[in-house]
Amino acid sequence: MEQHSQHLASTRIQSFTGGLFSEVTKADVGENASKLMSEGCDLLAWADPYFPDSSTPESVQTALIDSAKAGFCAHYTMPIGDKQLRQQLATHLTPEFNRQINSSRNIIITPGSDAGLFYAMTAIINPGDEVIVTDPCYPSNISNLSLLQAHPVFLPLDADNNFQITYKALESVATSRTRAIVLTNPNNPTTTFLRKQSLEDLAKFAKEKDIAVICDEAFCDHIYSSERFIPTASLDALWERTLTVRSFSKGYGLSGIRVGYIIGPDTLMDKLYGAAVNVLGATASAGQSAALAALNDPKILTDFFADFSQRATMVEDVLSQVPGLHITPIESGFLSWIDVSAFGTGDEVAQYLVREAQVIVNSGAPYGPSGSHHIRIVQGVFRDPSRMRDALERIKIALLKWPKSSASHQ
Repeated sequence: MEQHSQHLASTRIQSFTGGLFSEVTKADVGENASKLMSEGCDLLAWADPYFPDSSTPESVQTALIDSAKAGFCAHYTMPIGDKQLRQQLATHLTPEFNRQINSSRNIIITPGSDAGLFYAMTAIINPGDEVIVTDPCYPSNISNLSLLQAHPVFLPLDADNNFQITYKALESVATSRTRAIVLTNPNNPTTTFLRKQSLEDLAKFAKEKDIAVICDEAFCDHIYSSERFIPTASLDALWERTLTVRSFSKGYGLSGIRVGYIIGPDTLMDKLYGAAVNVLGATASAGQSAALAALNDPKILTDFFADFSQRATMVEDVLSQVPGLHITPIESGFLSWIDVSAFGTGDEVAQYLVREAQVIVNSGAPYGPSGSHHIRIVQGVFRDPSRMRDALERIKIALLKWPKSSASHQ
């Protein structure tokens, strides 16, 4: 029976490296990370602000308590999300998207942005479709396509061009079966974001090929570049064909609250509204109360921005002392994308750092073919920045002692 059930599962989810019957290199899958943490390792691999320390702002704590006392959290909201939260989001998003966002037609609340990303894909992508995904990219951009029985077509991004998209590159990977492009902007893992020319090239391509765009903007709340972040769907040519996914997990530090949302034109949102009760049920009512409180407390973003920008500088200050490491300039969020090809593969370096530095980082392999010689570090963990600096110092010391023999890489 066990072998039969495994066979049934493998016919539907063929490209996944499983969490039960084989090892995985992605640190936030299964229980491997918990085991290593119990053995004294620091986890720098979860994009969860201040993990494992408290990150819940006072205003959010109050909203959660009030939701429980009032009995609101015991009941469903509408499947598309609490009306007050959607209205507040519409007010917040209208100037950013350069158009009137209708809270009853253009927004749906989801239980986190991961669920939102997959749900957005279901409205557009069918079995057998080819879908362009940037390389590197968020791993779910690839794995979700397997769940939907679609085929990823990788669009390599050039580090020397700051990981921007060009019309010529898009055209080179398109076929008659291309139905959509899925991207993360700002990019996870690189932290870079698309400039206006990239978005204009994307708009031209999407219109000519008549394809949809699904854009995960979970890291858009904290931008360190002097250049302004432009929401993908704010371009007139992209609005009618784009579903945008956002989150309260990263910028507001509410990962455990599990609230995200999808923004899009009513022609695309119609499908998502219709199936919301079947798939989403309704996002947790208490979580939506917390998200509303966070949205109305501007101090949260201000405080997080100040801290995360300092941590970006911390990474560059400490790890730039290691010859051979190349750190992609950090433009957003609280991640670092690091080229370790001078040392070995991302898998080798990640395994070495667990042994020699007692630090867990992400191997770059799950982030696309170009990630095989990279690692991703999450510097937004631990409430005390000195603890983060200590972990970075241990990484530095370990890499400075990297064994020269290729045999020792194993």
